[in-house]
Amino acid sequence: MSHLGRLLVTEGYREPIPSYPALAVKDLVHCGRWIPFATGYGGAQLAVDLDPGSHGTRGQVINFGPDDLCHFVLARSFGEFLSLVHYKYQRKQWHPNFEGEDWSLHDEMVRTHRESEA
Repeated sequence: MSHLGRLLVTEGYREPIPSYPALAVKDLVHCGRWIPFATGYGGAQLAVDLDPGSHGTRGQVINFGPDDLCHFVLARSFGEFLSLVHYKYQRKQWHPNFEGEDWSLHDEMVRTHRESEA
């Protein structure tokens, strides 16, 4: 967590963290029922959410981290997440980047999720 993030949480102040879709992820910085499976530079993580918000689905895949301004539902389940990764990889629309903070797949997944809702 960034120094500013630690300071704000320590002082009891924190901006609300919205989610997309709205209310799908609880307004928390961290939750013991979010099971992380991928970590990026700076503490950003992907997790299986076992305690979703009122409009979420148990088992959905989300992002969270100390500097996140919004939680996104990247997939409705871990299986759906793996299918999407496979789909993007097979079509050369994404390749893994193991250095730095480039989670280009994240942007693609959010865009794909939005398109599927339209």
